[in-house]
Amino acid sequence: MLFPGNLRAEGWRTLLRNSKFREQLRQVNVLVASNHGQVNGYCSEIFDYCNPHLIILSNHDCHQASPSAVRQYEQQLQRVQKSKQPRLLTTRNAGMITIQQASSNNPAQVITERSRVYQLQPAEVYQVEARISGNAQRKLFHLE
Repeated sequence: MLFPGNLRAEGWRTLLRNSKFREQLRQVNVLVASNHGQVNGYCSEIFDYCNPHLIILSNHDCHQASPSAVRQYEQQLQRVQKSKQPRLLTTRNAGMITIQQASSNNPAQVITERSRVYQLQPAEVYQVEARISGNAQRKLFHLE
């Protein structure tokens, strides 16, 4: 899982010069869109290395995601999409988004405040498992 914060395209390009960063991008399967889904945070070059199965736009009520950036993220997801479940979620539409894994034997669930539940396959949550510290029995991320 990658949380780039308010990183803009220029910042992405600077990071992409680092071979170790590019290699780590290959392991990302859940991406929180940078800069709340604004165009200036979108960098198409990251998708040469990163093919996430889920992109989350944390744009709650005070940020309108750029329609152009949303279309670009959706196009990237179409390249790797294996199911009919939506793989681009926005906190503006879905409310709070929780990624939860009860045990390492079960796939993670993506649960939205608006009562939708999506299953992520174990391969899709590898980075989520590897990056969360704390109780091994229950792992949670909350995005608002």
